[in-house]
Amino acid sequence: MTTNVSTTPAILQFQNLEFQISPNCTPILENIQLEIFPKQLVSIIGASGSGKSTLLKIISGLISPTHGSVLIDNKNVKNIPANKRPVGFVFQDFALFPHMNVNENILVGISSNNVNDPLLKKLLEISQIEHLISKFPHELSGGEKQRVQIIRTLIRSPKIVLLDEPFSSLDSHLRKTMAYEIKKIFQEFGITAILVTHDISEAFLFSDVIGILKNRTIQQWGTPENVFYNSLDLEIAETLGIAFRLKSHPQKILRPNQIQLHKISTMTEVITKNNSQNEQIGVVIDKTFEGNFLFYKVQLQHTEEIIFSMELFRSHDHTYIEKGDAVKISVNL
Repeated sequence: MTTNVSTTPAILQFQNLEFQISPNCTPILENIQLEIFPKQLVSIIGASGSGKSTLLKIISGLISPTHGSVLIDNKNVKNIPANKRPVGFVFQDFALFPHMNVNENILVGISSNNVNDPLLKKLLEISQIEHLISKFPHELSGGEKQRVQIIRTLIRSPKIVLLDEPFSSLDSHLRKTMAYEIKKIFQEFGITAILVTHDISEAFLFSDVIGILKNRTIQQWGTPENVFYNSLDLEIAETLGIAFRLKSHPQKILRPNQIQLHKISTMTEVITKNNSQNEQIGVVIDKTFEGNFLFYKVQLQHTEEIIFSMELFRSHDHTYIEKGDAVKISVNL
């Protein structure tokens, strides 16, 4: 799959990739065919156990595919061991040596003659941790530890960087901040990177391209905008948390931007006036605030429940809608 026609050769290709633990097991991955181009920032999204991390391990050489090929710069890397591949790996945990300071952790395994001092200086400056160079891991915050791991990866000048849910141990706000900051660092250095995550907001912040891994293969591949507005089926959209459906429109995939929520005085008054299929009434049974979003769970007529989000900048009177309030939901089809 590709998002557009490119005259630049792909830096990474998967050809009929399949992986299964043993011949008698159901494949974890199958029929994976992708092309990723230089400087692209890619996110692979999928549920837990969908094979996201397995895909990264195949690229890095930590495990081998059962069938198919992985090509880097148009070269089959089947017989190239992990430590010889031009690939950097950023793990979920910070993987820093506790007895080494920041500088030592970054340069571990690199001889002093091979250190690219100008590159190291620039990475430290861009990452804003040059003042922490003598600190030890226990003196760093989670975000600072993650920056150290990123610099340790980039100082080795890999062609491709793999990120295995690297922000999962950080709080919600810091995850988004780090995704944005790491994106800017990668763009600055022209890095090709693949992030696997189950957090759609991370993927939207980080990516030029998003792939949806479902039922052992890539079901959808496109820009964040394309994935958001043109999800191929409801299950994918619901998995992403960006859509739902109403029983009155069972074939329609509805997104938060198609919803208007209004507080009403009484249920009875609106029921007598409501003749539109595009309007539903109900009661708010839960409301959660998360940064720029309000999440609502609404009990509609006929026992249907829906959960959706509203961005605060377009919430109008939504901030005054509370748990227990009667509401009217207008659907813009």
